[in-house]
Amino acid sequence: MVILGPPGSGKSTLAQQLGARHGLPAFHLDRAYWRPGWIEAEPAAFRAEVERIAALPAWVIDGNYTDTIAPRFARADTVIYLDMPAWRCTARVLRRTLSSLG
Repeated sequence: MVILGPPGSGKSTLAQQLGARHGLPAFHLDRAYWRPGWIEAEPAAFRAEVERIAALPAWVIDGNYTDTIAPRFARADTVIYLDMPAWRCTARVLRRTLSSLG
C-alpha cells in the first residue's frame, strides 16, 4: 500500500493503523530521507533505500517523494490519496510543530 497526500493529512497515522491491522510493516519515507540535524539524504542513497523497501514482500509506505514513486507504484497493490482540506492540514502541521519544540 502506498499512502500519499499533503503534509498534515494523516499519512503516517494511517500507515501505522493499516500496518497494525493487516500485520504489515509500515515505512515512513520522511524517516528514510531526513538524517539527524535535518540533513537531506543523498539522492542515490535515498532511492536505493526506497527500492530496498519496495522489494520486500509486503508493506505500507507513506510519503510523497515523487522521484521515488516508480518503484513503489510498480509493487503496490493499493494507492491511497488523502485529500484533506488545507485548513485541517495546516492546523495539524502547526500542532505537530509546536508539540516538537523543546
